[in-house]
Amino acid sequence: LTAKGMTAKALDKESFEWEDPNNPGSVENITIARYFQKRYNITLRYPFLPGLVGRRNSIFPIEMCEIVDNQRFKGKLDEKQTADMVRFACQKPSSNMEQICSVLNQLNLGSAPTVSSFGLAIPTELSKVESRILPAPVINYGAASRPPSMTPRDGAWNMRDKCVLSSGKPLRHWAVLILANRNMVPENKAQNFISTLVQICNQTGYPIENPRPVIMYGNQNADIGNEMRAACKNIRMRPGEAPQLLLVVLPSTNTQVYQMVKNSAYTTLGVHTQCMQAKHIQRPNPQYCANLCLKINVKLGGSNQSLPAASMQQMLHRKPTLFLGCDVTHPAPGEQGKPSIASVVGSTDFMGVRYAATLIQLPSRQELVEKLQEAIVRHLKLFFKGTRTKPQCIVFYRDGVSETQFAQVRDRELLEIQRACASVEAGYSPEITFLA
Repeated sequence: LTAKGMTAKALDKESFEWEDPNNPGSVENITIARYFQKRYNITLRYPFLPGLVGRRNSIFPIEMCEIVDNQRFKGKLDEKQTADMVRFACQKPSSNMEQICSVLNQLNLGSAPTVSSFGLAIPTELSKVESRILPAPVINYGAASRPPSMTPRDGAWNMRDKCVLSSGKPLRHWAVLILANRNMVPENKAQNFISTLVQICNQTGYPIENPRPVIMYGNQNADIGNEMRAACKNIRMRPGEAPQLLLVVLPSTNTQVYQMVKNSAYTTLGVHTQCMQAKHIQRPNPQYCANLCLKINVKLGGSNQSLPAASMQQMLHRKPTLFLGCDVTHPAPGEQGKPSIASVVGSTDFMGVRYAATLIQLPSRQELVEKLQEAIVRHLKLFFKGTRTKPQCIVFYRDGVSETQFAQVRDRELLEIQRACASVEAGYSPEITFLA
């Protein structure tokens, strides 16, 4: 049974016309509860509950149904389930290879009579393909860094003795909003953390001119927007000045509170926010503070690092290039009526360091991006505003497209990009590379 819904009434109220097989021609209106008593001699224990509706609108009492084990859950995972799933999936390739080979040996499909009857042979070893290791790129940091450029090893590096490439606007008007109680985050601990953060930011090349921001405690169960608005009002500013940043301390990894903070910040208040977990307040970690600094610097207009200019020019054949990225996020399984959201990002400088974003609302679960032409026009203008030149090349990265949809999406969206270019200036036709 695959249940498609529940009855509107309880089983002792839900009725239908029934012909008793023991008395042909006799039709009576009977409730579901009475039907099971009369037909199967079963007295329902919970006749006041609704029933499950299956195919062909057949109705079954819940108490007589059992849920089959090991079914795939199609709903949205909660916070803990998501963390467990990521932890399980995040394994080294060598571990995955060992597990796959182990399972293949246990199944022993190669000697199965059904497989051999079709003339098939299934090897127990993985296929071998030729590959090459690409050299790691050189990364440039600020001139005050020691050294100012570095090459990552094993895909990792840290910010020790490094400064940001260019700093954003100095941080003057900001506040700290703590959405945890004072027992979890005492004010002296919060002030100590802020002092460490300010010190690390200044060392990293991002200037914080107000080292003692307002610290306020808020209630995570109250209206988050009002709590943030109150924190902004307590920032000392001159007339005409606006808050630059709210550092929001969250009591846990509750995604609902985080989403409410971001929603209020970007749709109501118009202020940048940097969220962090309360557990990091207790013992300020310089590396953690450096990571916060990088995020804050970018939000306030700075750049943290870049590839060497000579390498970029060589890769792009010395042509101004606009980098675009596009992806569509669909509602989670089980979420009905919610729209899909397309995100288009585009570079605004020659080095492909800074990006602007455009969001487009689409019908639910639609992959083709409508109004893409308008979004591309906006990013062409933003690139020109940042560089004072039109891009001669466009590199368009498209994510989330299946093999069956690739040709349709490519043809449609490539045409949208070409139309956007033509609408900006007659005869304007830059080189376009479409990657998906």
